[in-house]
Formats: sequence, C-alpha cells, structure tokens
Amino acid sequence: MGHLVFNFYPLTAVMIVMLALLNDGAILSIAYDRVRYKNAPEAWNMRLVLGVSSALGVIGVIAAFGLFYLGEHVFHIDRAHIQTMMYLKLSVAGHLTIFLTRTRGPFWTIRPAGILWGAVLGTQIVATLFAYRVFDPVKKGKASPDAKPEVDAKPAGESKR
Repeated sequence: MGHLVFNFYPLTAVMIVMLALLNDGAILSIAYDRVRYKNAPEAWNMRLVLGVSSALGVIGVIAAFGLFYLGEHVFHIDRAHIQTMMYLKLSVAGHLTIFLTRTRGPFWTIRPAGILWGAVLGTQIVATLFAYRVFDPVKKGKASPDAKPEVDAKPAGESKR
C-alpha cells in the first residue's frame, strides 16, 4: 500500500522476513505466560473481537502513514533511514500487540511471565541491532546528506608516482 501512495517500498523483503521471525519468537513464549483461565471453554463475542481488531488495524495503518509523513516531510529524513524507522516501528508495534491480546482486561492486570518479558526484550534488542548493523545506509557505503567529502592528504602540487 505504501508503494501505491508514496511510490516507495517502506520495507524490504529482508525486513519483512526479520519482522516475522522475531515476532514469532516472542509469540512462542506466550505458551509459558501467566494467565487466568476458566474450566469451561471461552465464549467469543465475535462482533467485539472483529470491532477491536479492525480498530487496531486502522490505527496501525494511520500510525504507519503518519510516521512516514513526519519522517519525509517534517524531519526530511532520507528514504533509506525511513525504511529503517518503519522496520523498527512495526517491530515495536508487533511486540506491543502481544501484551494487548494476552488478557481480556487491561494489559496491566496480569503481570507477564519472565519468559515473555525476556523474549520481547531480547527480540527487540536483536531487531534494533539488526537495523543498526544491516539497514544503516551510512554503513552500507551510501553518503549521508550531511557527510563531508574526503580530502586528499597530499598537497595540490604533488603528483602520484
């Protein structure tokens, strides 16, 4: 959708794969989380579930487009850095969604298990380090807009031998 609106891919294929892997790593830890359960099967109010999930989806899309707009038009960030910013935004949003969906009430009513905290913090650290090491356009050899050109150390009159 970002390509249709901005004529730019806000995420690369590698970023999408990393998001899936890291978010799945944190989601797997939900199996060891502290939750209150009932002895009877849960009855789902599908109208409420669809309403809340639709609202979260729309808010997520608006937030992503808003962040893209702020980065490009307000802060004048180059597109390579915008891709990294969008990757980190989606990584954080995916992890925060885990905390929203783990309990019926407010997310703070039941304290998450240590393994869930560890998985979320660990994968978030990995995502940030990955963005810094792999997606940073300055490290990849692309010039930064405020980078200064290198100056030759030899005086102007000397020739190379």
